[in-house]
Order: sequence, then structure tokens, then C-alpha cells
Amino acid sequence: MSKIQIVHIVFNFSTGGLENGLVNIINHLSKDKFQHSIICLKNFDQQFFERITNTETKIYALNKPSGKSVGYFFKLFKILRKINPDIVHTRNLTSLECQLVAFLAGIKHRIHGEHGWDSPQAQSHNKSQNIRKFFSCFVKQYVALSNEGGQYLQNHINIKKEKINHICNGVDVGKFQPNKNEFDRDILEVLTVGRLATVKNQILLLKGLAIVLKQNKNINVKIVGEGACRQELEEYIFTHQLQDNCQLLGERSDIPSLMQKAGVFVLPSLAEGISNTILEAMATGLPVVATKVGGNPELVFQGENGKLFNSNSPKELAQILLEYISNRNLLKTQGLSSREMAVNQFSINTMTEKYQELYLNIMR
Repeated sequence: MSKIQIVHIVFNFSTGGLENGLVNIINHLSKDKFQHSIICLKNFDQQFFERITNTETKIYALNKPSGKSVGYFFKLFKILRKINPDIVHTRNLTSLECQLVAFLAGIKHRIHGEHGWDSPQAQSHNKSQNIRKFFSCFVKQYVALSNEGGQYLQNHINIKKEKINHICNGVDVGKFQPNKNEFDRDILEVLTVGRLATVKNQILLLKGLAIVLKQNKNINVKIVGEGACRQELEEYIFTHQLQDNCQLLGERSDIPSLMQKAGVFVLPSLAEGISNTILEAMATGLPVVATKVGGNPELVFQGENGKLFNSNSPKELAQILLEYISNRNLLKTQGLSSREMAVNQFSINTMTEKYQELYLNIMR
């Protein structure tokens, strides 16, 4: 039996949650059953692409110009006709219009994934909803990473329930493991990982830190990531004299090691899908403190493996961090619960099995 050819279409292929999830899918799906190609509307990071261990995977960049342009449609059409895949799988609004090109190229099996939003307003934006409704006639099956995403597709885009597949991200519980060595917990080590963008809202974490330091100095915050908001964060750290208790680490390749050295993981986002970094923190055995947005409440259960707080409340975040400083037993008990949930419910094997089932079913 010949391999099932899948083309994955993304906007960019570089460091990010959606892209990391795609790497995991390609690396863990059966190499005997599936052949993959990635088409990037813009471009790709070669170093990031090298994370894919399936050496048969090919990647193409369309170098789509900024602004409104349909010229890249012709490039995409030619590539699809050349590859002639069995399945085209687009992801998020930025690549949804490629469903039309796949239809015109004669690709029968077309899947679209909704991974989350870049702002809290994106769900209710009329233009975005109208685009999704228009292109829905070309989509055979949907993947929603979160329950919230599935409800959005049903209630706002009018997608039938039987066309929606809920497939949560998975985490490599072998790569991300708890630190087996006991170490000094006098200082609460706080870690957050994500691109430095407005939607990731790292400024809220800094505001919470400033409040905590007025009451307790036994805390240190590490922020991993790079992006447009770096200068804003640097200025806030300098103005509020947080330098001794906060470091901007930039892009890092040693995330598993950094997580093992942390005591608690914080995700202060304004909007999220199903966060890979939360899953990685859970697999590492960390309590997770996250905002009550997107898919976060599907991963963080209040008081069980972490705590949830409002995305506009640095005071609420500060109070949670102060509680962890004063009650270190919470770190251990909630961390154990995080690890157990990651292994039992959110392993990468569980995710891979669901994607394999989806791809095989649509071919039938």
C-alpha cells in the first residue's frame, strides 16, 4: 500500500506553538503510512525545520508579499498539482483561503485546523467570521484544539458537529520530565515561555512581580522568548527596578532544562488555544498559573495542578505567587498532579493516534 501524502499549509514555519505541534505530528506519525510536505505562505527557519526527524519531509516557501496579494495562489496551485497529495491540512485563518486553491487543484480531502486566536477580539470580529463562513464550503473536516474552539465553529461559523474533531496538543513526556534532584526552594523560581508579543501579555507578569516584591523578595522571574515587546518589557523592568529579580533570556534551545530549574510556570496570555508550553510545564511536574482564557481552563484545574486568574489582574497574580512563596508544599503536590495529568491525558502518543485516525478516516 502506498503512503498517504499530506500537505500541511502554514503561514510561517519557525518557533511557535502551532509549528511545534506540527513538528510533533510529523515526527510521531508512522513513517511507513504517511509522507509529509510543508508549504509556508511566507518563509521558514531552516534550523527549526531541522527538528523534523522524518528526513523524507519536504518544505516549500511561497514568499507571499505583505498586504493583499493573490499572486502566491498560482505558485501554490503549481506545487499542489506537482505533489498531488491525498490530503491538504491548513491551519488558522492565515492559511484558510488556501482551501479554495486545494479545491481547484483537485485535492479531494481537505482539513482545516483552528489553533487559537492572536487577540481576545479575534473570535467576535465580523470580518474574520465572514471569511471562515465563506471558505467553510471547501473544508471537509475541522480540527479544534480546544473545546472553546469547537463551540466557536459550531455556534458562530455554523459548522456541523460531526465535521469537528477535538484533538488536543500532546507533549513528549520523555523529553520533559521532573527534576529528580532536590534543590533549594528558598527562592520561588518563576518561568514563562512565549514570543514577546502583546497577546502573550508578559507585562502583566512584571506588574505582578512588582507587587510581590513590596511584600517578599524571595522570588525570581525568567522570561524566555523574543519579539516586538522586548523594549517595553526592558523599560518596565528598569523603571520599577526589577533587575535583581527578573531576567529576559531571549530565545533558548534548553527549555526542558530551564523548566526543571523552575518552581512554577506562569502563562499570562490575553488569548490562547491549547498551550504547548503549559503541557511542557505539566510534564516537567510544575504547578501552572494561567489566565482564564482560551483552552487554559481545560489544562489547569483550580487548586489541583495550578491556579487560574483574570488576564487584567496583576493583584490576583501577585496573591497567587505570594501563596506559593509561603506554602512550598503546594509546589510539590500540584506539581505531582501536573505530571500525572500530562502522562495520562496529554501525551504525544495520544495526540498522534487521534491525528492518524482522522487522516485514515477521511481517506475512507
